[in-house]
Amino acid sequence: MEVQVILNGPGRVGMNFARLLLDKADYLRDRTGCSPVLRAVVSSKGTLYSKTGLTLPQVLRWRESPASGTAHNGTGLRNDDCEYLPSESYEEILRKAAYIGPGVVVEATPTDIRSGQPGLDHLITAMNMGFSAITLAKGPLVVSYEHLVSLATQKNVSLKYSGAVAAALPTVDTALYSMAGSEIVEIEGVLNGTTNYILNSMASGKTYGQALAEAQSIGVAESNPTLDVEGFDSAAKLLILANTIWGLGLKLRDVEREGITGLSGEEVRKAAESGTPIRLLASAKLTGDQAGSGRSGWGTGLATCVSGSTARVSLSVKPCPIPAGHPFHALPGTSKAVRFSSKELGDVVVSGGASDVVGAAASALKDLIHIFEERFSRHAWP
Repeated sequence: MEVQVILNGPGRVGMNFARLLLDKADYLRDRTGCSPVLRAVVSSKGTLYSKTGLTLPQVLRWRESPASGTAHNGTGLRNDDCEYLPSESYEEILRKAAYIGPGVVVEATPTDIRSGQPGLDHLITAMNMGFSAITLAKGPLVVSYEHLVSLATQKNVSLKYSGAVAAALPTVDTALYSMAGSEIVEIEGVLNGTTNYILNSMASGKTYGQALAEAQSIGVAESNPTLDVEGFDSAAKLLILANTIWGLGLKLRDVEREGITGLSGEEVRKAAESGTPIRLLASAKLTGDQAGSGRSGWGTGLATCVSGSTARVSLSVKPCPIPAGHPFHALPGTSKAVRFSSKELGDVVVSGGASDVVGAAASALKDLIHIFEERFSRHAWP
């Protein structure tokens, strides 16, 4: 069957997702029985829409044209069986798509971890209209995790967000699938590739400023690196993971946070020379009465069994020296890692994963495959 895909945000990650989706369409069809149709690409300046499905050349031509507005209608897009819609609302675009059949919205707009916008409104609108959703944006989940998960359940749609939590590093999938039914009591992670790169550079003798400039010059760090270097990005990822696993309504203010900007090059270098390299460590630990006699299932806390009425979680992000033998001791470059500690399965460690836009896009494609298999394919779960 055909399943339409609507992409919000044709930035670097979004465009790489579109490329992967169209390049791997035959693979998706063979694996799931579902044929993806890229119905629309939505930007802040308008929407590229096709009743029969967009092709990569069409999307690239529209994305790369030098101006917005009516200039797009002069590029032959309409003659190519697609049209530029500069003024139709997001809801109108989804309504047009809903007449055709089932679909999935992929949210790849820039994230705002304080307001959750614009992705939060996009996700709520899409799920209310019966679309499953994938978000690469962390902001909506940081601000309104409980509401979004509850809405997905209420509307009987899927909500996936691998790309919002360390992207190519399979943090969410490990907790939800590989450790399903176990009681996870602690999470540790190096969840931000930018800060790990900077700390590794400082360990080799560079100052913070030199390491940051180097990271920016090769595209590892943003021009404004505040979210990364002040620990906000790691805190947001940790928060989403903790809410996924324990479902305790945690907020960003619950995370004790310290970034890496206060570290000197000498401090980081000496720590590395002494065999305890410094990492920006994200940590969440279940405290209180966590006997785990509660239920397992697909509620607000999706991955584990805890007694929600008495359980508490301590959350922190801060630079920490890592001793020899610890799984995070050797993490070169932009590498990331996570360790889940559980009562039944012991410690489960996952490390690696690309820290780039292709890795993030691939994580969204993985989520799409899971939605196809769970919701639409001939092998869909009952």
